[in-house]
Amino acid sequence: MITPFIHPKEFENNFFVSQFKNECLNSPRMTTLFNEFSNIASGNFQPNIKPIANKEFLKKHFKITEFQKVHTRLWGKFDSHFFASIPYILEEELRLGSTIVNYCNIKGKNKELKLYTMGTAEATMARSIGLLGNGRIKTLSCSPNKENKISFLSHGIPLNSFFHLGTFSDIDVNYINKSKVFNNGFDLLVEDTTFQMYSPYRAKQIKFSSMILKEDGIFISINKMLNLDIEKYYKREEIKDDFKKKHFSQNQIKAKNTILNTMEKNQVTLKETISALHLTFQYVVVYWNSTNFYSLASSNSKKNLDLFISLMPEQYLDATANKFQKTLPKFYERGVHNG
Repeated sequence: MITPFIHPKEFENNFFVSQFKNECLNSPRMTTLFNEFSNIASGNFQPNIKPIANKEFLKKHFKITEFQKVHTRLWGKFDSHFFASIPYILEEELRLGSTIVNYCNIKGKNKELKLYTMGTAEATMARSIGLLGNGRIKTLSCSPNKENKISFLSHGIPLNSFFHLGTFSDIDVNYINKSKVFNNGFDLLVEDTTFQMYSPYRAKQIKFSSMILKEDGIFISINKMLNLDIEKYYKREEIKDDFKKKHFSQNQIKAKNTILNTMEKNQVTLKETISALHLTFQYVVVYWNSTNFYSLASSNSKKNLDLFISLMPEQYLDATANKFQKTLPKFYERGVHNG
């Protein structure tokens, strides 16, 4: 008999879930931006020059190089666009993916671990992890655009990775309780630049998403953040735009403004993000930063979070690296003054 997945009672609120799902369906991502994402996922908005991971970075890290070989082979049509749009997000995805494999190899010696990547286009990282996990890691990914599912299946039907065609708000406790694979919840959850396409209400988004995460699980969030120092924010935007010029034409860059302008309305600051995460998680770590993009890992298990961060190689930094990047990772505990 399968035991239903049960999360702490404060999250078992049917009205909240129903209201949240309705908000998601009426969000920019599912309305004004929906066709924009379909266009990219169809391959109609490809960079002129395909992004390539830094060779010196790969040389330093054998495990990342091994992950990269599988990852590159599985690229879909959305990947080239995404990796050409954010400075060094490609190197970071390779670092994150290889770290997740290493973490699961340690934690999953006697059990199968489950990973959910939320709204990650054709789910290339998750599928690579599923392959390298040799059956010990099962992954679920989602996207509301059918073009991403077509791209996901273009490499064949994987044994250890699954794809849901629909918004992340579909993946709730009821969904996983009906699943034969994910009915016990997830050990790791990756939210990759998804929340900012729906709304600025991070506390709600985190509360909903964490319902399907195990109590000692790790929640990873990658988002573009606002900065109250407007001058610093736009200076970092200039660095990002210079990076994009290596891959896109000026007309292509202008065409991206529809998505970027909407995204900016739904951004919040790093401080607000950490505060929202602390409503659900005791421990938060900021472990990556590039221009105005940040990656954070959160958990109620200090042991698991410390292990995960300890397995991460140093992030890739170039000549434009700022002082904050060089101090990472930075740890923030709920209720503790973190300087």
